[in-house]
Amino acid sequence: MKSTLAEMESSQLSAFVRRRRADIEHIFVNDLPMLDVRSEIEFSKGAFPTAENYPILNSDERKQVGICYKQRGQAAAIALGAELVNDSVKLARVARWVHFAETHKTGRLYCFRGGLRSQISQQWMRDEGIDYPLVPGGYKAMRQFLIEEIELAAATSSMIIISGKTGSGKTDLIRRFSNSTDLESLSHHKGSAFGRGIRPQPTQINYENSLAIRLLKLRKRYPATTLMLEDEGRHLGSLNIPVNFYGAMVKSPIVVVEPSLQQRIANVLKDYVEQSFLDYITVYGDEGPDKFAHHLTHSLQRISRRLGGERYQLIAGQLKSAIPSYCAHRDIAGFEPIVKCLLKDYYDPMYEYQLSKKADYIIFRGSYDEVFDYLTTSNMVEENNIEKHEFS
Repeated sequence: MKSTLAEMESSQLSAFVRRRRADIEHIFVNDLPMLDVRSEIEFSKGAFPTAENYPILNSDERKQVGICYKQRGQAAAIALGAELVNDSVKLARVARWVHFAETHKTGRLYCFRGGLRSQISQQWMRDEGIDYPLVPGGYKAMRQFLIEEIELAAATSSMIIISGKTGSGKTDLIRRFSNSTDLESLSHHKGSAFGRGIRPQPTQINYENSLAIRLLKLRKRYPATTLMLEDEGRHLGSLNIPVNFYGAMVKSPIVVVEPSLQQRIANVLKDYVEQSFLDYITVYGDEGPDKFAHHLTHSLQRISRRLGGERYQLIAGQLKSAIPSYCAHRDIAGFEPIVKCLLKDYYDPMYEYQLSKKADYIIFRGSYDEVFDYLTTSNMVEENNIEKHEFS
């Protein structure tokens, strides 16, 4: 019975979203600011990149009102809400909304379903002379729209996957094309044991929302162009690539970047040592070197079993010497044998095994420059799509 009700609700929601599709699409394509009046706990579980959270009921108040609604009905719940959000509290909250509206004149207001919370918030703002539009269907409708956008991309997009061993420059390559999506950047993770970024990963919902918005923008801007993606496993740190989207990726043509081992070592040193160290210094200041050291040593520990005891002890000893030398003198030489060993003895065998299972999908192999030339001269992409692209 519960399953049937859920299916009915999902079907009705999808029908509602279809009717409102143009309006919701406009919000995301144009990055309109959004005023989210849900509670803090709802916002923390899932929201949208341009949304700011100024609740009409905070998490504790919402809990009390919810209990009252279940026990005594809607009228009693509304009365309790009015009691909790008394005059002084109301004035402070409305002042925040008014400031947001005056600062973001093209914005929208929403709650979970576009119901009482957003309607009351809208009315209180009107009482202050501000007529601010709300999103019919609220967060739930917009979330459903984005879920369907990922499903649409999975079903209709022509994809090409850029593959290559660790350090091949795959991420740099796809960033040279505007019709690409950087899954690692969206997830704040590079996908390997050492790939945890300095920024915390988003929630799974927020990751999916950002991915869907990116795919929507690409579909609107390049409707007939192949979508470029980096070859990834299903998991990026604690996050998962949506199953239907990943299913389309693994059935797509693959282009393999094959630079020299020395170039790959140089790329890894630049990304995982030099840039990572700068990030830790920028964020943590004087504590940066210790945080950087902790990151590397604990990342190595996570793969200790797969390395085997003897190899792990060897690399751990080398790392113990390399880290202080780099932190004090920027001497990167101590990292070179570590990176070489990890690439040849750990990452490369795993990569070769995984790629062997996709051999039938490989359409081209070559150096970084050869792959770039192939992509720009084939029918996979249009040359005027090539541009440097910054990812949020």
